[in-house]
Amino acid sequence: MDHFIDWFDKNSGYTLQRPRGGLLNDCCKTNLHPDNRQIFLPGKEEPLPLFRCGVCGSYYAQSPHGFFVIGNLLKYKVEAIPPQKK
Repeated sequence: MDHFIDWFDKNSGYTLQRPRGGLLNDCCKTNLHPDNRQIFLPGKEEPLPLFRCGVCGSYYAQSPHGFFVIGNLLKYKVEAIPPQKK
């Protein structure tokens, strides 16, 4: 079964997409706002907060080392951030 999973991951368009790090667009540097959702990225144990640019609409996931560019939200698991317990 592991052989099939390896083959599927390499040849299918439906595999999880690895995020890529990148520089923020010029408009995103000053217009990035929290989206009140979190995103689960491959290779990350914890979900990351999701941000969106108020000008161009680009999505980014914030990590301790910077931001990951998120091209299409449909490729990832996204959910609302649960309310904080007091």
